[in-house]
Amino acid sequence: MVGVRRSAERFGVEFPEALEVAQRLIHGGKIDFLDMSLWDVFKKPADEPFRGRTLLSYFSELERGDVRLGVAGKVKGAAEARACLEAGVDFVVVGRAAILHRDFPNRAREDADFPAVDVPVSADYLRAEGPTTFTWITSAHGAATSPRSSLRPGSRSRVDAPASGVSSDRLDERCALESRVVSHVSRLR
Repeated sequence: MVGVRRSAERFGVEFPEALEVAQRLIHGGKIDFLDMSLWDVFKKPADEPFRGRTLLSYFSELERGDVRLGVAGKVKGAAEARACLEAGVDFVVVGRAAILHRDFPNRAREDADFPAVDVPVSADYLRAEGPTTFTWITSAHGAATSPRSSLRPGSRSRVDAPASGVSSDRLDERCALESRVVSHVSRLR
């Protein structure tokens, strides 16, 4: 299984470019899942022409075929995770909430409104909670699973031409770099 994690903005990445690179990675046929780090799943893009909607809404509308789409970013409780799934993503990556509650997926399944505790927390709290044993993912089917059990590879389509407004050279450069990384990882499978 091969996946790519991408940021939607920051670090020199412009939002239209992030969308196009994500779509090209999906259509490239070499990944099984795309994990988008959105910083905050309900944030609106910093790029002025795109501000009317959330980052989540743009990425959930990508043509994905059999590539699974996950999102991360300030998912602090069961309600946020559910909202992401209802928006159309395949899985939600839970970070801080899973660190604060090693059994976050179970608690979220038992209580649809389960919130993570507010931070900061004490060292005693973390010791009492115990370590998180692996990264939890809340699947679209409502089960708490690991990435291996919830994601399946599938068929792929060809890479499309770049969208208007995105520099072809810059986009090709980014896609080529990520393709080399994905190809290297694919050979390791």
